[in-house]
Amino acid sequence: MSLRRMMAGLMVVTMVGVLGAAFAAEEQQPGERTITGKVKAAEAGAAYAATVEAQWTRGDQTMKVTLQVTNDEQGKKLAQEADGKTAEIKGTIERKGDERWLTVKEFKIVEEKPAQ
Repeated sequence: MSLRRMMAGLMVVTMVGVLGAAFAAEEQQPGERTITGKVKAAEAGAAYAATVEAQWTRGDQTMKVTLQVTNDEQGKKLAQEADGKTAEIKGTIERKGDERWLTVKEFKIVEEKPAQ
């Protein structure tokens, strides 16, 4: 095998590896979504502003998920205004280990807390 063919083969293998890594990184990027779920403000000192209990449907399966809301300005606003209520939340979800973190872009309350 000539040196030229070996170099060409090596370039093809390298390009496939680079493209594969790029696609894998793209799949791991957090995507913007709209979810609806019950908001619960975090206790003082928590690393997150609130949690959101939501249901996701994939195909014919439905699963319950808990999202931790980032402790930024919008997350704190959600925790303060929607605690105990159901809200429709637009934001990005990122997986960190076994946890799912939600960065809130905007939200609206869709169900008020029942009167007690």
